[in-house]
Amino acid sequence: MSVDIVRMTPDQFTSCANELGALLADVVAGGSSVGFLSGLTPGDAAAWWRERTPAVTDGSLAVWVARDAAGRCVGTVSLAFTPGPTGGTAPRSSN
Repeated sequence: MSVDIVRMTPDQFTSCANELGALLADVVAGGSSVGFLSGLTPGDAAAWWRERTPAVTDGSLAVWVARDAAGRCVGTVSLAFTPGPTGGTAPRSSN
């Protein structure tokens, strides 16, 4: 299977929430918990994705989607850019 992998722009992400929700619900129904309990509906999963819209818009969350030759969403990965003690911004000791 050939796929195209694309980082979603905020507009693409917003318009893709239902499709991402259907994919997430399908994965959970197939036995992969990925942090969700069985019974997750596509609507609830889409709402979970929509809650991430501000982070995608401000750049603190990057979302890539894999699409098959027919244009269907067949995979996704996301990366959160979160400041923290391992992010290189913590003050260093002068000792």
